[in-house]
Amino acid sequence: MKKLTRKQKKQLVRILITVVLTALALFFISFFKTNRLVTLAIILPVYLFIGYDLLWAALRDIGNGQIFGEKFLMSVATIGALALGEALEAVAVLLFFSIGELFESIATSKARGSLSALASLCPDEATVLQGETLVSLPIDEVEVGSSVLVFAGSRVPLDGIIQKGEALFDFSSLTGESNPVYLKEGDLLPAGVLALDAPVTVKTTHTSENSSTARILSLMEEALENKGKHERFITRFSLYYTPCVVFSALIVAFLFPLFSSQSYLAALPAFIHRALTFLVISCPCALVISVPLAFFGASGAAAKKGIIFKSTAAIEELASVKTAYFDKTGTLTTGQFKIQSINTKHDSAKLLEYAAACEYGSRHPLAAAFADTPFDQGALSAQKEIRGMGVSALYHGNKLLLGKKEFLENKGIPLDMETPSSETVLYLAVNSDYYGSVTLADTPKEEAKSLSSSLRALSVKSVILSGDRNECVIDTQKQLAFDEAHGSLLPEDKVAYVKAGNQKGKTLFAGDGINDAPVLATASVGFAMGGLGSDAAIESADAVLTDDDPAKVAYAISLSRFSLAVVKENIAFALFVKFAVMLLGALGLANLWLAIFADVGVSVLAILNAIRTLHYHNK
Repeated sequence: MKKLTRKQKKQLVRILITVVLTALALFFISFFKTNRLVTLAIILPVYLFIGYDLLWAALRDIGNGQIFGEKFLMSVATIGALALGEALEAVAVLLFFSIGELFESIATSKARGSLSALASLCPDEATVLQGETLVSLPIDEVEVGSSVLVFAGSRVPLDGIIQKGEALFDFSSLTGESNPVYLKEGDLLPAGVLALDAPVTVKTTHTSENSSTARILSLMEEALENKGKHERFITRFSLYYTPCVVFSALIVAFLFPLFSSQSYLAALPAFIHRALTFLVISCPCALVISVPLAFFGASGAAAKKGIIFKSTAAIEELASVKTAYFDKTGTLTTGQFKIQSINTKHDSAKLLEYAAACEYGSRHPLAAAFADTPFDQGALSAQKEIRGMGVSALYHGNKLLLGKKEFLENKGIPLDMETPSSETVLYLAVNSDYYGSVTLADTPKEEAKSLSSSLRALSVKSVILSGDRNECVIDTQKQLAFDEAHGSLLPEDKVAYVKAGNQKGKTLFAGDGINDAPVLATASVGFAMGGLGSDAAIESADAVLTDDDPAKVAYAISLSRFSLAVVKENIAFALFVKFAVMLLGALGLANLWLAIFADVGVSVLAILNAIRTLHYHNK
């Protein structure tokens, strides 16, 4: 209830009150065996209570020239049911329709919630250096060319160039990659990145309206606007079905009496009754109830597997997906560096011990790879981190150097081993002699290893889109056998790839970072990682994987296609029965009981068929 808007809460309360009032009315009518007029008097207030906004919307649509919409269809059919004394059925149809409208409203409003999370990427104010004085100004008042001080542990408020200082920066908010980047004077610094270990002075190059974060927000808003509100099946169907039904009923009521053996005026009442029966038969109750139910059943089956769909429209879209795009770090990989191999002519265990001693206490993501390696903490001293290069330390009297290749080479230590550039490698020297190297990698998730083959079986193309180095992304592609891979991408680059994919068919994107929010909204269907994923990614996605298992995307596609097949079965069955009984009704061969079967009976059968989606298991 806390997450519902005021309007949604009001609608939910109205639905609950309608259920209670209908139950009380049904008890009263059954107990006292009321006649048709009294029953109508009891039910009519309930009907108006739950349906007044739909009736008013139908009238408003007529005034705007939109006569044959779904609201008009529902209004005509339920009014016809009231005229024939089927007041309870009229209320039930409006009740189910209101429930569906509420679910759709909740899903739409949640998608907009991600913008506030994206906006928090940048601080509201910047510390500007004016002469010798520091002044705090709102970021929209900071001019291009201003000198802004960025403290360690704070985010960069505006795009700029580092004017003074050097530091490690966390770019994960923009690229999704957690490996810190070392930047110094003269380097470009985008808004939204986090300064990790030292303050820097930045000369601004863009205003707040043109910053990197502002571009992400703009992309997000544009994607949500373009994606819009999904047009449900019943809406599209009513554009053709409603005018056919209405004109057919008018023909039955006012044209058929011309061919009667009685006089026109004498035959007119019977044919009007026949036309009303025709309208009751035509009421799309089976479709209004069973079509959403099939998708809700699919939502339930998905939830059992740890897949949370925010709307039934996403399931319908997913069934037609042709290309699946995936972020790399945190989505297809664990997001944590692990030791892949050790390359040394000496003792491998000793090399790991030395490396663990050097990395002890470091906040660098690579240090976590050695967290479980034992070493003698009491023998460690003179530990020093050389920013962006490596670490030096004394351990049991040995002088250790651990870091990049350039770090050792700058110390005059030659390396006699080469390692592929796609890997992250730490080189170790002991007492100025090269000792060996440790290769680290962000390893693919076990669950992701079967993903490409599962997607291929569904005729879905698999593509990796990542902000990581292109060499690393290609290496991951080879390990997971994906069809394509593209690296070194910014959020707008990912959006461009998915937009291009949208031109060829439906797309999905799965990601976990704030930087993925715009592309999640751009794709036909967006999947967010529920465990590792940022709030912005989760809010802007259409579905959430609660256990971060990317392989379940393939299951979701399979489930959606099964659900759509069930929906088509229900549509075909309901229309076949309805058209047959409508024909009999028009000819005066269908009584009210047959009309009720064509509506309620078909609805029950369609509902039973729709429930199959709740128990779907991927074969």
